[in-house]
Amino acid sequence: MGNISEQIDDIITKRKEQLKYIENAREMAEIVLENMNTFKDFQNEIRDNLATFPVVDGDFDVAGSIESISTEEFFKLHKSYVCELERLIQRLNRNNLNISFIGRTGQGKSLAMQNISGLDSSVIPSSNRGDCTGAKSIVTNSDSNLVNAQIHFYQKEEIVDIVNQYLLKLTDGRRFIKDVSDIPAIKTKELRKNLYKRKNETVKEEDWLDHLCKYVEHYNDYIDDLGSVKVVTEEEIEYYIAQYSSTNAEEKYYKYLGVKLADISTHFLNKDVGKIVLVDTIGIGATSLGIEEEMLKAVENDSDAIIFIFRPDSKRGRISDNEVNIIRNIAERISPEYTKEMFFWVINRVETGDSGDNVNQVNDVIQTIRQRNYPIADVFNVNCSSKAEVENRLLIPVLKQLSSRIQDVDMFLVDRLNQTGERLYQMYSQICQETDRAFASSANEDLKRKFYRKINPTIKKGLLNELRKLYLEDYNNLRQMPCEELMDAASGKFKNIIKSVPTKETVMDLLSYGDANQFNAYEACTNIMRMQIIDDFTELNNVLNKIVERMKDQVLHIFTDFDKGKLGLIYPLGESSDEWIDGFLNLVEGEKNYPFLSSALRKFQSYTINVQGFLIHEIREQLDPIDISLPRPDGSSSVPQISGSMAQPELVADEIIEWLKTYAEDVHDNIEITLKDVYKTPNRSMFAAIKDLYDRITYTMADNESKIAEEWRYLYEDWMHLIWKDEYQQQSAVKVIAEQWNDVVSKLKEINKREYFIIRN
Repeated sequence: MGNISEQIDDIITKRKEQLKYIENAREMAEIVLENMNTFKDFQNEIRDNLATFPVVDGDFDVAGSIESISTEEFFKLHKSYVCELERLIQRLNRNNLNISFIGRTGQGKSLAMQNISGLDSSVIPSSNRGDCTGAKSIVTNSDSNLVNAQIHFYQKEEIVDIVNQYLLKLTDGRRFIKDVSDIPAIKTKELRKNLYKRKNETVKEEDWLDHLCKYVEHYNDYIDDLGSVKVVTEEEIEYYIAQYSSTNAEEKYYKYLGVKLADISTHFLNKDVGKIVLVDTIGIGATSLGIEEEMLKAVENDSDAIIFIFRPDSKRGRISDNEVNIIRNIAERISPEYTKEMFFWVINRVETGDSGDNVNQVNDVIQTIRQRNYPIADVFNVNCSSKAEVENRLLIPVLKQLSSRIQDVDMFLVDRLNQTGERLYQMYSQICQETDRAFASSANEDLKRKFYRKINPTIKKGLLNELRKLYLEDYNNLRQMPCEELMDAASGKFKNIIKSVPTKETVMDLLSYGDANQFNAYEACTNIMRMQIIDDFTELNNVLNKIVERMKDQVLHIFTDFDKGKLGLIYPLGESSDEWIDGFLNLVEGEKNYPFLSSALRKFQSYTINVQGFLIHEIREQLDPIDISLPRPDGSSSVPQISGSMAQPELVADEIIEWLKTYAEDVHDNIEITLKDVYKTPNRSMFAAIKDLYDRITYTMADNESKIAEEWRYLYEDWMHLIWKDEYQQQSAVKVIAEQWNDVVSKLKEINKREYFIIRN
């Protein structure tokens, strides 16, 4: 196996490095939960004291709006998210890689584990007589040759839960116990008598009752050990985990009834297996309750790889629903993506035995498995009674794949968890928005009248009049003047026109290309020059974008500044005009609540100036002297007379360059003259954009009514609790809760950031 143990050590080390990020995410999740619990407590306080917040002058119902914000789905998803975080922390915090062995009873699972660990059936019970293992155990590879085990017993409360599983099933939920001391008093004979009276009793119910009887009849075997941990020697292990002696099946054991886990340490047969742990699960199909659920918990919580042992029938090799259901249930529990990497199906090939060999069936079963494309990593053909085969055909292949795949699987789990975190973040953000809307939806007419003296001046003087001053006093004057920034940027482009003339080396290369002549070379040069000039002038878009964004910023400052439109108190202005318009309209649900205002802002948002739109055709028109595809106005050819012969390419190249320089100077002069008037276009265009916005948000009519004025009033009325927060609290009928509410909401919003919900490296 080479250096697999070193690879396992490296995986464990890297897991420890990743662990700090998962633990940090867990801390962040706890902060989120604390804030949400505070909010939930506040809601409950309101819900329990609705009479304290009476309706005032109509339909003012702040309490109802707050109380109605739904958090149930958030808490449900948060619980799932934290559960997965803790499972991932537990996984990465292990000092070993865990391999779980699963399978129905009697399939050879224990044999395989014996041949890896070197333990015999007294420590890992195996038998073809049915259930022999009584308790879940793990086997850890240790440096010591000494075999021992830590026996962990159930707490008393856990035993009560186990016994109640049987009682509730057998009595249709009518009987249960409250304390472990009630177990000896359970009347099992009466239960059996009642069971026989029922016409629909099943073998399964008989088996359940048999198991319940064990807890009742052998109460004294396990009661004193509950809640404790014992360290026992190799010879004693069987006494705690097996149902009967490995040497004498007539000798029964019942200690296992109280055992939750046996943690066995031994030195494995192979020296290079490193830090691995074998997780032994009770065989699926055992008649006691909850076995499959315990197996699913084991593969979900305790497994890095899963080995499924299946022994085909000796006469008819087939895969039954039992096997398919095991795979399906595991894939649903831990995801098909995981099982495709870490689930190994071992076909136990039996060559001799009491029940006959199944050699002829194995290949057919494996072929069927491969054809059906189950979500598994691989399928192995192994004689589980052979130490050599178990090592070479099971252990080594699994460890190799485990060491090469496990880090990618860990990252898959992180990525999947981040997807849950992202959904949680979106739900949290939605709740934060609804806290604002709780007040927005509850403002009544009385408060609206009181705030009208603030609303009207803010709209007319603070916003509309300031916007009017911007286009009249600033941009109205500018539109008669050239845009200096565009002129300065264009001046550098004029210098580049002369530089666009190709070098002599380029012209010589063009002359030597194929059967090119003077005409072809000259044409190629003009094509190159035109593209360079156009591309160069297109870069002026960067300047235009900058001045347009600056203008939009000026406009939006009028909308948002505290001493002007005040809308930044609803949604603060950031670095981008697009972001503010999107964020603001999304928060206030603009398209639904204020359609005319939203339309005006969207049109303003889409406004832009670009070279392609107003400048490029002016420049292209002046490139005619270096475009031989276009005839001159007088009808003459655009191709200059080149006197040099192709026998003298250097002279021809010099002559072409001289002609190109002459025409480049003409282009330079013509573009410079043409653009003098065009330089005014940006300022004129921006004036028009501001004026258009002003007109739309001031004069928009519908059905002979000023709909835009109505929308402005509604907007400020709906959000006055944020725009005039202090005054609103003083006037509001919910003054008694305003301070507490603001504190709760502020804490919610402080952590309304993706970093609180995502694992970040």
